[in-house]
Amino acid sequence: MKRIIFLLATLVLTSCALVPNRSYLAEMEDDDSAFFQPREDFPVVPGDTGRSWRTQKDWQRRTPASETSRLREREEISLENELAKLESAQSEGAANHYQQYRARLGSTSERIYFLQLKSKTEREEYLSSRGMLAETAVMPFEHQWATQQGELLLGMSKTDVEESWGRPERVDVAGNPTYENERWTYRRDGAAKYIFFESGRVGGWTSNAR
Repeated sequence: MKRIIFLLATLVLTSCALVPNRSYLAEMEDDDSAFFQPREDFPVVPGDTGRSWRTQKDWQRRTPASETSRLREREEISLENELAKLESAQSEGAANHYQQYRARLGSTSERIYFLQLKSKTEREEYLSSRGMLAETAVMPFEHQWATQQGELLLGMSKTDVEESWGRPERVDVAGNPTYENERWTYRRDGAAKYIFFESGRVGGWTSNAR
């Protein structure tokens, strides 16, 4: 029994003597091939797509709607539905007359008011009070050329712009609507294009690239 204990003690002491005296840095710098290597032992997935911007719809999806915005949206939908019903109920002659001035009747509420006027006389009296009847005169030649080319010119009317670019994506009115100081928003070639009207005429435009 004593021999066995002696042999075990000798073996332990001999094994400890075989281990070299290594520093902490040496141990840390040791290349251990047992470690997993990226792209060899497991795939590497990028965490950033590179997209550094968010659209307004992205923010709206991420932000709960307030009670005020929900009520405003319901009101806008209600007005649009009412306008669609009134437009579809017009006779052919009344619809053609309305289309001549539709672009200048900038807001949904104003278009509803116009279509609720019963006779053509009442509608033309309203248009006259707004100074719109004179605009149906002859379009200047340069404006005709610009609308055919899809271009903008200073001094264009709302009708000219709508014939050139179509209906705007959004209309913002500054101050009293009767002054017709507005900003029309279009989306063209991946950028927002803004057209500014002063007293119902194009006063300038600008674009905001993404």
